[in-house]
Amino acid sequence: MFYMHLRYPGGKRKAVTFSYDDGVIEDRELVRIFNKYNIKATFNVSLGRAVKRPNRFIQISEMKELYNTREIEK
Repeated sequence: MFYMHLRYPGGKRKAVTFSYDDGVIEDRELVRIFNKYNIKATFNVSLGRAVKRPNRFIQISEMKELYNTREIEK
């Protein structure tokens, strides 16, 4: 019988993924924590909401710098 063992970089066998929606202002603190501990994440930002509700969502002008080491889905 053949068994295939999936391995991640560094020979690791398990992975955790993080994905967050909308680009809310709380992402600022979340990104700071992720940077501190070198945690990867994907952020799904809402450009339309950023324009309509600037006091609740990360502004487009800030997104590039804030999410600079993260994967972003628009």
